[in-house]
Amino acid sequence: MKKENIASLKKITADYLEIDSGIVREESNYYKDLDADSFDLANIIIEYEIYFKIDIPYVYAKGMLEVRNVIEYIDNNYKNKF
Repeated sequence: MKKENIASLKKITADYLEIDSGIVREESNYYKDLDADSFDLANIIIEYEIYFKIDIPYVYAKGMLEVRNVIEYIDNNYKNKF
């Protein structure tokens, strides 16, 4: 995933959680580090889907605990797009 897309993903996360985007790192855990709950994470995933025009099925989304999990999913499933 290109650096500008990772930056966009971090910004989406920070904007939704109303935190500074510098706090959001690839190794950040949504629950432990970013203080998100399951409702927050579901909505953040929806925001990613809308912004990047992709689909992240629930079966995968529920296992995405860290920002890097989303990046890896996008890299593995949308290589030619990002």
